[in-house]
Amino acid sequence: MNHSAESLLSIRKPCILQAADLNTVPDGDARKPLSRRKSVRTACILLVICIIVIAALWWYAVMMGPFIGAPQPLPDVELQVESADGNWTCTITNVREVLLLDDVLMTMYDDHGGVKEPISLVKLSALTAANWDINKILYHPIGSENTIVVGATIMIDKTVYPSGYHFLLQSPTTQHGSGFLI
Repeated sequence: MNHSAESLLSIRKPCILQAADLNTVPDGDARKPLSRRKSVRTACILLVICIIVIAALWWYAVMMGPFIGAPQPLPDVELQVESADGNWTCTITNVREVLLLDDVLMTMYDDHGGVKEPISLVKLSALTAANWDINKILYHPIGSENTIVVGATIMIDKTVYPSGYHFLLQSPTTQHGSGFLI
């Protein structure tokens, strides 16, 4: 019985070694378990997938971002532009913030987007009847107010500033409103 027990142990021992040999890959002296090699391969595949996903998200943000854009805030000054009597009449229809005439600047742009002189960062308070011959733009306040109010108008000469031109009302740091002469 002893002999048969020893023979059974000697048979089992090589079987265990054979099972251990199946989980390793000969690599000279260093033997790496097959599961370790699989985890390195899996990590490399996941890294490549992550890089591709990040590159795709970056491409989407760069290429599609300008088309999506953030919502634009409402302008501080809303205007309605009409053509009458050889001039453009821009009536202020809404004011969201108290703006002083001395703080708001007007710039006129031609139909190609270039600045139309002499109206480049001119204060609304300077657009008076006395300066009509120079600017061909007149700001009509309501009463003696020194702020922009609903109902005030900006009259623009149609021959100097034809259809296709546009203007911008701004302060040094903020765009307050704009209008297109159409």
